Parts: sequence; structure tokens; C-alpha cells
Amino acid sequence: MPSDQWARTIRPDIRERNLLYAGTEQGIWISFDSGATWQSFNNDMPAVSVRDIRLQPAYDDLVVATHGRATYIMDDVRPVQELSQALGRGTWLFTPHVGYQWTQHSNDEGTYTNYAADNPPYGVMITFYQRDPQKSAPALAILDSHGRVVRSVSGTHKVGGKDEPYIPNKAGLNRYTWDFTVNGPVKWSGAGPAFLQGPDTGPQVVPGDYSVRMTLSGHTYVEHFRVEPDPRSEFTRAQLQRSFDEAMRQMGHLSTLDSILNNLDDLKKSIDTALDTAKKQNNSALVSKLQDAQTARKTLMDSLATTVRGEGTEDETRVREDVLGATFQAQPLITPMVASFITRVDGEYRAAIARYNAFATGTMPGISTALQQAGVKTVPSFKPVPSP
Repeated sequence: MPSDQWARTIRPDIRERNLLYAGTEQGIWISFDSGATWQSFNNDMPAVSVRDIRLQPAYDDLVVATHGRATYIMDDVRPVQELSQALGRGTWLFTPHVGYQWTQHSNDEGTYTNYAADNPPYGVMITFYQRDPQKSAPALAILDSHGRVVRSVSGTHKVGGKDEPYIPNKAGLNRYTWDFTVNGPVKWSGAGPAFLQGPDTGPQVVPGDYSVRMTLSGHTYVEHFRVEPDPRSEFTRAQLQRSFDEAMRQMGHLSTLDSILNNLDDLKKSIDTALDTAKKQNNSALVSKLQDAQTARKTLMDSLATTVRGEGTEDETRVREDVLGATFQAQPLITPMVASFITRVDGEYRAAIARYNAFATGTMPGISTALQQAGVKTVPSFKPVPSP
């Protein structure tokens, strides 16, 4: 600690006794060797007088009381408590703290927003250490109690026009927050705007035992943790499980529909190419067949989803939009009104699959023949879907 600093309060860590926190006139300092050496631990906290330090034992949060700048909280300092182990290994995945599925709401009168800080990140905080950044963006998988992958996170996305990894990739401590959701459905890439193509993730998991798996510099780590419901919630586990199962069922229907729609988009490209060829050949019979195929494809397409092109949308919804609505409505509780809506949507979905199967088995063989006559490769993905 610099000579111009003096400790107003020194607090030993409740889990790691060699770890000390010191509050000074210019912020907070930390020692990993019982006070022999010190380093700044402000973590973006301004240089302010620290009057008291407390460790919240249930959540391992570090609470810092300051003079004139209110209270600062560092969420889950367990990685700091276990940092010496990580430093010796070069990489390390810390055991996540239990994650609570808090019921989130806003207060219109501002009772919880005036003179208050932001809430902690919503989800399970996953923290890892790496001496050096990974060569490519880090990836992780969330596993359920049976070892099945329910969520995968990898790759990069655009932030301010630049590619940024979904999971931080800096030297030192990194943290990613899993928001309890599972992998999302197949997307309809031709829906138009990205927000209409389908959700990025699926429903939230039910409370229980889960694991996180990460590979860092060739070493694979697996750490287990718990997901718990909001302690204030009156929903039973059976209700939560029913909602999750129903949301997953509807999401499966959405994936089926979006796969069909993607195939129909590919088919349009093939038919358009074949039509150009047939017209150049002055093959009127083939042109007629392909135009009939084009009409049949469009009729099926329009019966499955609202067509979106550019900024215009149709007001009338189709089965895809209703299935998407049922996927969201099933969470977090299936009321009698929601159950009635789901029953109606199931009927629409069965009818849609019947129309598609009739197209795949009755109409598509003729379209394939017409495409072959034009010398255009057919679309091979049109197979009947098992009746739901």
C-alpha cells in the first residue's frame, strides 16, 4: 500500500484468511499474503473514502460503504478467494454460485428505482481465469443433471461494428452470465427483419442441478451448480415443469415449420432458375408446369406464415405466428386461457403439417420432374413429417 494511504478499516476474508481487504481515503486495497503486500482493488470504483467493508456470507458478495458515494457491491468474490489456485495452473473454471430465477418487475412509482443501484446480472455467473487470451473465442456448454447439453454459447457478434466474443476473452478473470435459457429453435432466415426470424434462445430451465463445461488451453473443466426458484414464488415444481415441457414442445413445432419454410424458400430459387431456362428454350409446356409449381409452393407458403418483405407486414397471422405465440404463452404458468389457446394452435399445426405432407408426397414429385427437365438441381429436403 502506498505511503500516502492509511487503512480506515481492514477486513479479513471469511473463507480465505490470508486474504485481507483494506478501506482507505482513496479506495479499497487487497492483500493475498496476510498484509505483506497490497494492490488496488477499486474495480472501476472512484477514488473515494471507504468507511466500512462487509462480506455477505450467503452470496459471497463484497459490500463497500463509502463517504459521499453510497455503497458498492462486488457480486460473488469467490473467484478472488480462489485466485491463488488459478494462478498456479494458468487456466481455471470456478464453481458457480447458486442461481436464483428471480421474478423481475418494474415499479411505476419509482420506489425501487430512486436512489438505487442496478440489480446483479440475471442468471448464473460463470467466472474463469486464463493467463493469456484463447486463440479463438471461448465456448461453453450448460449440461442438465443427465449430462445433456441444453445451452451452447460460442463465437462472436457485432458490438459497435466490431466482432466481440459472446464470452469474454481477456487475460485474467472473465465472467459470463447464463440467463437460464436453453438453445433456441431453427430460424426462418427468409422472414425479413432479424427479430421476425425467431428467438435466439428457448425457455428457462426448471430448477435443479446443472453443470458448466469449458475447454481452456486444451484443458476441459466441468463445474456443478444449482438453479433455484425465486424464494417468493408460489409456483410448484410440477407447474414449472409442465410449462417448460409445453414451451419445448411448441418450440419443436416452430423448428419444424421454420425448416419447412427455409426449404420452400430454396425451392422458389430453383423454380425461378428453371423458369428462366424454360423461357429461353421456348418450352411452353415446361413453363406451364413450373408456373403451376410456383403457384402450389406459394399457396402452401402463405398458409404457413405471414410473408414479410422489407418493412411491410400483413395483419393476418398464420400458424407459424400462433405457434411462436404459444411458445411464449406457455411460460411461466399455463392458465386455463393459455391452455385453450394451445389447444387451438395444436389444431392449426396438425392441419398445417397435413397440408405440407400432401405437398411433399403429392405435388413435390411432379415439381422435381419439371426441375430435372430444365436441368436444374431439385431440392432434396421435402420429406413427410410424422403427424403430431
